[in-house]
Amino acid sequence: MFRRLLQILVLPSLILLGGSEIQAAGDPLVPVGDDSYEWVYDHIRSLQLRGYLLDLNPGARPYLRREIARSLAELERQRDLSGSELTQVELRLLERLSREFASEMRWLEGGREQGWSHFYGADFQGLLEFSEGERAELWETLWLNAGAKFGRHLYLYGRFVFDRRLAQDTTYTGKVWRGLTALTDRAGFCLAYGKLRLQMGRERYVWGVSRIESLVFSSEAFPIDQGHLDLTLGPLRFSSFAASLSTERIVPANEGATQYVNRYFSGHRVDLDIGNALHVGLSETVIYGGPGRSLEFYYLNPLVWYHVAQLNENRDDNTFFAFDLLVRPLRGTEAYAELLIDDYQVEDRLPEDKEPNHYAYLLGFAFADPLGLNGWEMFGEYLRITNWTYNQSCSWNRYQNRGRPIGNSLGPDGDRWEVGIEFWVHPRLEMTTVYTHLRSGEGRINSLWEEPWLTSTGEYSEDFPSGVVEKTNNFSFAAHYYADSRLQFKLGFNLHQIDNYNNQRGDNERWLNLSLTGIYSFIN
Repeated sequence: MFRRLLQILVLPSLILLGGSEIQAAGDPLVPVGDDSYEWVYDHIRSLQLRGYLLDLNPGARPYLRREIARSLAELERQRDLSGSELTQVELRLLERLSREFASEMRWLEGGREQGWSHFYGADFQGLLEFSEGERAELWETLWLNAGAKFGRHLYLYGRFVFDRRLAQDTTYTGKVWRGLTALTDRAGFCLAYGKLRLQMGRERYVWGVSRIESLVFSSEAFPIDQGHLDLTLGPLRFSSFAASLSTERIVPANEGATQYVNRYFSGHRVDLDIGNALHVGLSETVIYGGPGRSLEFYYLNPLVWYHVAQLNENRDDNTFFAFDLLVRPLRGTEAYAELLIDDYQVEDRLPEDKEPNHYAYLLGFAFADPLGLNGWEMFGEYLRITNWTYNQSCSWNRYQNRGRPIGNSLGPDGDRWEVGIEFWVHPRLEMTTVYTHLRSGEGRINSLWEEPWLTSTGEYSEDFPSGVVEKTNNFSFAAHYYADSRLQFKLGFNLHQIDNYNNQRGDNERWLNLSLTGIYSFIN
């Protein structure tokens, strides 16, 4: 059925497009958490590590296409003035990005943007996966794009996905039809005028500076339906949103009829760049809802301190504070950190004050061209999330949407070490080797809320990680080949060694996973 769907939808697109290169004029953003565009953010991060494109905010994504084009154009002007020479790797990264954003760069130079006032296109991904002891599986994903541009500042856009693999995802809560899922991945309008950006619709965000996965907004989360404001004033960037989340199904204690209660999500963030060496981000988010609740206007106000509003309104909502920091002490060197505070006890008078602090943090580093190895990057990160973080006594206030965490996908009650090396062996071939050590306790974001500290007669503490600890050692290798601006391939190899699998003592597992991914974009 899925192959028939591909024939119906893809082949006509190929015929109509005729192989010509059409700019995606109707989509103002480069989506995050999207395999077709992941390379854009990887290239930008590599250039930022080497001291370029530093005007692009590392703490809040997605980027506007024109925002990236403006940074690329500025880099070209600086090179012309200074006569500085880039390494071969830096030139390849820059050239690939310049081809992708050529239309926007011409517009910035006073020319006319190529492309139509409306557009359509598609991206196709085929994933051939083999796991030891199982038969090989081919998973297909098709994205269809559509959009329109009105004048120079207003856009309508949509990105729709047909996915067979998502149907096997245990976190997926949507409809599955004959092994196929279909959903709107992104859709809405965007008004981009100068330093102001207004959005309304479905979008996916990343807040944080981690190279791997951040704590507040993760690219692994499902997109949210929201209204978004983004304003840049010199070195300051202010972001705010208000969103609705998936409803929560609850069964009343008196065994009454099942209810579906509304859930809402608001957040605001400030980013500050201090020269090119220091970036600081502060954010606050809140999840609220439940029986009889609707949108609260004090959570729609981007200037209100959510936690204070919650206390004054006597609400049991779930607020989070986050802080992130990125430092570049030398060209080719960066260190970063993120801290998320879910619940922190400031008093010690009542039994409820014995509740453990709920928080998460990560620390990371990256080096470019270590020991003079041109085109190499070395990186590492430690992540720790305490038990009960992202959880709450009210199930509708958990930090998740459509069955997936909104924050880091590791979830509560675990930690992870990860170190890796990336290097270019050919102008089109990049290789990555990563070692990961992960510990996961028995706590989950959906664990039934318990309060053992209330009955404790002395000081209360919990083991970390708690209960039977699942321990994972994973070695992975990937080769990423960029055939041209439309076609890319990725070969993956993963070796897993898991002790106490699924937190079952003595259940030790070991398996090998191989994968080959091909992505073809029918438009540029």
